[in-house]
Amino acid sequence: MNIICNNCGGADFYHMSKCEYTNPFIWCLIFPEDMYALIENYDKIDFTEFDIKKLSADLAKSENWGDFNEHNRILGLRIDDYFDVYYTHYAFDARCVTPERRGPNLFYCKNFEYVVDKYEERIKKLNSTEVPCFLIIAYKRHGWTEEKLNRLIKLDTKYKICIITDKRIHSDSDNIRIFYEPTLEVDMSLPIQCVKKHFTDIRKFYEV
Repeated sequence: MNIICNNCGGADFYHMSKCEYTNPFIWCLIFPEDMYALIENYDKIDFTEFDIKKLSADLAKSENWGDFNEHNRILGLRIDDYFDVYYTHYAFDARCVTPERRGPNLFYCKNFEYVVDKYEERIKKLNSTEVPCFLIIAYKRHGWTEEKLNRLIKLDTKYKICIITDKRIHSDSDNIRIFYEPTLEVDMSLPIQCVKKHFTDIRKFYEV
């Protein structure tokens, strides 16, 4: 099972499936433009090739990500020059000489090194022959507008995509399943709530 989610709902999906992570995009945030690039170019990407980058205040603002804190120095990875992924749950704290968990977040004085180590560890579990399935929990606070969702559903892709959204969108594609949640940003403010509600139907759609 190779489930790639645009936020930490992917980790929740793995936990509920009682499966080990099989890709390195867990507890991370992938903004819309990067998700398009990942889906469109998945077969061409060398996932072992990456560069380090920081999440900038300008990008966080443009994507409506309100949790940005310059002092936490969120690490991003540029994968094979195709797309970026940001490990928003791993934050910098100079006082933490060893990794320290606080709720869902991990703080560490060497958070960049920690993220790279985790990525390199998990990339070894990625099966290049296993077909990926994509899960998009389309929060406005993660950059998803109706325009961007409509672009997503028009992608010419062989991969299955589940979308949970409060926008009234429709797709005729057999590869796309849309779950309409009118109060997504309120009643379903945490990804795990979305995953729990639709877990059975998502698994059935993915046929895993």
